[in-house]
Amino acid sequence: MKDDFQPKNSNDNFPGRLTVGLVGVFENPHSTSHMIAASLAAHSRVERVDTYDYRQGLKRSSGQVGPEMIRLAKKCHLLIILKGNHIPAEVFRRCARHCMMYLYWMDWWPNMVHDRDLLRGSQYCHWRSMTAFGDIPRWEKTIGLPVYHVVDGAD
Repeated sequence: MKDDFQPKNSNDNFPGRLTVGLVGVFENPHSTSHMIAASLAAHSRVERVDTYDYRQGLKRSSGQVGPEMIRLAKKCHLLIILKGNHIPAEVFRRCARHCMMYLYWMDWWPNMVHDRDLLRGSQYCHWRSMTAFGDIPRWEKTIGLPVYHVVDGAD
């Protein structure tokens, strides 16, 4: 699945405070997306957290979330994508040209393996993590890149 694409250098040194873009699902006020946004906003190194509800974006635009996500990527240092299913791989690729990216997958492997765009798009992220520890080797084998384990449980 790998290609010769080179995302923004993750070793870039960002002086001062960071702007973070958070792409998630914000319909439920008690969701993990809201809790992560609040935690990031409280961090001393974070200047601002801009959020984008990609599922609402998919509904509004008949599946075309690209322009909104790319605009968000252009104005932040780090773009964190929570889940990200049904986001086209090309959107991941274009966003990664503008900022560092982290995909935090909070479901199990069968929900990802059927979303080929998400799998292809994950290779453009600087970091990837999954909450289902036992499924990590499958994802790593599929894309040929490291995947980390991060526990979910904010909601």
